[in-house]
Amino acid sequence: MKRLLSFFGAVGLIATASANVIACGGYVVELPINPATVEELISVLEEKKSTFTEATALLKELLKEGINPSSIVEMANEDNKSNSSFQKFHIKALEINAYKDKTFQYINTLDEEGVSTFLTTNAVLLETYAITEETEIIPNDEIEAGADSVIANIFNVKSYSSSTKESVVKIFEWVKTNNFTS
Repeated sequence: MKRLLSFFGAVGLIATASANVIACGGYVVELPINPATVEELISVLEEKKSTFTEATALLKELLKEGINPSSIVEMANEDNKSNSSFQKFHIKALEINAYKDKTFQYINTLDEEGVSTFLTTNAVLLETYAITEETEIIPNDEIEAGADSVIANIFNVKSYSSSTKESVVKIFEWVKTNNFTS
C-alpha cells in the first residue's frame, strides 16, 4: 500500500524484441521484454520516454475536466471506470514508475563509482524519469515488496476498470521479474 500511495504522490510530477501487450479500454499497453543489460535498459528508457509526455497531456485533459486523478476522492469515484482518459493516465503513470523501478534494479547491481558514472553518463535521459544524483535509490527488496503490495491492493481501487486493474497487475509482475545480476 505504501508503494501505491507513493505512486499517487508522484503522479503530481508529471523494446527490444517481444512485448507483453495488455488491452485497457481501447488503450494497448506494450511492455518491452525485461532488460538484462545496461544497453537493453537504455534502449527501453529511450523507447518509452514519450510515455511521460503522453501522461502529462492526459493529466492536463483531466484537470480541464475538473478531475484531479491523484485525489483520494477521484480514486474512490466509480464513475471514473468509464473515463478512458482517467484509465489511460493511470496506466501511463504506472508504466513510468515501472521503468524507474527497472533503472533502480540495474543501479542496485553497481558499486558506488558505477552508480555515479551511470547517472552522469545518462543524466538527460534519466531526468525524464525523475532520476538524478540526488534521487534515493530504492533497494530491490523494497521494489518487490512494493510491487506485491500494489498487486494485492489494486482490486480495492474503485475508480479502476477491470481491464485497468489487470494491466496494473501485468505491469507490476513485469517489474518483479529482475533480470539484472550483480
